[in-house]
Amino acid sequence: MNYLNRLCIYSGGIDGKEFAYVSDEEYPSKLRYKITDGIMLEIHEKIILTLKNITKKHPDFIGSTEHFPIVSEKFKKILESLPDKNNFQFFECVLKDSDSKMKYFYLNILNNIECLDRENSVCRFDEDDPSIIWRIFKLAMKMDKIEGRNLFRMQEFKSSILVSPFLEKLIKEEGITGYKIGNTENLIED
Repeated sequence: MNYLNRLCIYSGGIDGKEFAYVSDEEYPSKLRYKITDGIMLEIHEKIILTLKNITKKHPDFIGSTEHFPIVSEKFKKILESLPDKNNFQFFECVLKDSDSKMKYFYLNILNNIECLDRENSVCRFDEDDPSIIWRIFKLAMKMDKIEGRNLFRMQEFKSSILVSPFLEKLIKEEGITGYKIGNTENLIED
């Protein structure tokens, strides 16, 4: 049994009207295919975000996707307080056409973990390349591989962000907004 859940990022809240959200992001094109690889990135250009619902509350997860998580300074400080803080890299974002005083950062989650227990997981693999997983119906992980990690991506299924119970509890206690916690069943690669 897994003790981890999936961190899902809202796009505007449950109904799309609760929060401001990212409608467009402008980031260096070289980033496009590297943002879920778990490697250190060098970004010298600005990451510019265009928001919708700008008069609404600005959440701590500003709603892009799990591929490209944008987090508030408040959430950044929480991650920087964790023992595994060296597994995160942050790049400040610029909010286009917004008077918000909140600071946002692109969160690059480093060091993806190869931890899928293939024998005990139920997955749909690519027909031509069985190393590619399209869907996980039932997730089983090698828990010894993820010891000490609070927020990470699996190397075998990079689009999902997994969160430890410790960090999940901390997120709730600190009143972090703009996310939901989902289970790890029926994960789809996108």
